Amino acid sequence: MDYGIFSLVPIALIIVVAVVTKRGIEALALGVIVCYIMLHGVNFFVPMLEEMIGAMGDYDALWLLLLCVFLGSLSILLERSRGVYGFARVLSKFANTPKKSLFMTYISGIIIFFDDYLNIFVVGSLMKKVTDRNKVPREMLAYVVDSTAAPVCLVVPMSAWVVYFAVILGEEKGLASLGSGMEIYFGSIPYIFYAWFTILIVPLVIMGIIPKFGPMKKAFERAKAGKVFSDESAKLAVNREASKEENTGNPWDFGLPILTVVVITICTKDILIGLIAANAVCFVMYWPRKLMKFGEFFDNVLDGFASSTPLVVICVISVFAREGFSQLGIADYIISVTEPYLSASLFPAITFIIVATLAFVTVSCWGMVSVAIPILIPISVAAGADPFLTVGAILSGSGFGSHACPYEDASVLTSQVSGISYMEHFTTQFPFAAISAGLSTAAYLVLGFVL
Repeated sequence: MDYGIFSLVPIALIIVVAVVTKRGIEALALGVIVCYIMLHGVNFFVPMLEEMIGAMGDYDALWLLLLCVFLGSLSILLERSRGVYGFARVLSKFANTPKKSLFMTYISGIIIFFDDYLNIFVVGSLMKKVTDRNKVPREMLAYVVDSTAAPVCLVVPMSAWVVYFAVILGEEKGLASLGSGMEIYFGSIPYIFYAWFTILIVPLVIMGIIPKFGPMKKAFERAKAGKVFSDESAKLAVNREASKEENTGNPWDFGLPILTVVVITICTKDILIGLIAANAVCFVMYWPRKLMKFGEFFDNVLDGFASSTPLVVICVISVFAREGFSQLGIADYIISVTEPYLSASLFPAITFIIVATLAFVTVSCWGMVSVAIPILIPISVAAGADPFLTVGAILSGSGFGSHACPYEDASVLTSQVSGISYMEHFTTQFPFAAISAGLSTAAYLVLGFVL
């Protein structure tokens, strides 16, 4: 069934309810329910339940849920062991001002370029206490961490993102004359403008050249008064700290588990295995030294599991939502509406807007690339648009979805690691993401007429 413009009803409802109530999870859940009512009518509940069970049985969904759980447990263990304080104490000798601590966060995010999840966890965990000591609001930490995750992975040709997208590009017949998928990706890197602008804007925000405004400005004003996170974020389990003095922490109690995550992830290409291994390393390090009693260690693990509950709920609903939105045909409708207006000169800019919008509203940045390439690339070839510029626009749109959507995996993980609510992360980061998106649109417009 073709729902036409009515396919946008669940998306519009999610946006309106989220803005009015400031409750993102509830808004997303309501949008999904309406989506399935449209698909199945009054008998929607059983099909919706079956779809939810089916979605949760998917390997990628289960992997993501386990990732959330073990991420939560390791975060709590590093906190309760005081190792994070010990490591922060060492770093604070070099990062002893707000700007220095943020620049160290920024540089660390660029260095760990091979996996966005690993980037978010390591950099966020490493720098949280350093920025806290310098009275930097957690929202700013989350912005810097998230802005050097997916954007960096997009433009450094050694990440999992590159491998995935190169495979899709290599299968597109309309691009066969340009070489292999990897060659096409390499040729498009200079045109992934959203990633480049995002990476360049972060230091400008840190230095104050681009001023803090809106919710981020309010967060800085709160931090000056000594509150680096809000009262709402204070309720999160990850922010309930032990009573020991911060200066008792041993940096190795943080460093070795983090090193385990990095090494195991690189060797196995799976951060979940790295997180599980790091939890095991924590046990071997903490229990024999009586840093934690046997029961205390596993109580902390369970506290970590509990701290990841909001993250798990969001991920469950998000995975479920993708399937419903796909059946409703939201992506097909938006593309069909805009297709008649595409010209060679305007094509890259409109392509970026289409993919960015779809990646944002359907909570599927990678999925939108696999949908957009076989649809938009043939149109691009027929219209005579520059193929590398078009591919760059598609990848930029995907990056916007990962960076800006409050329910996307990377955004949710960033808020979890940084110890703030996901909606606070969204409202403080989105204005800067919008700047990058606006500059990207302008760049695609200019080059669309030039190339």
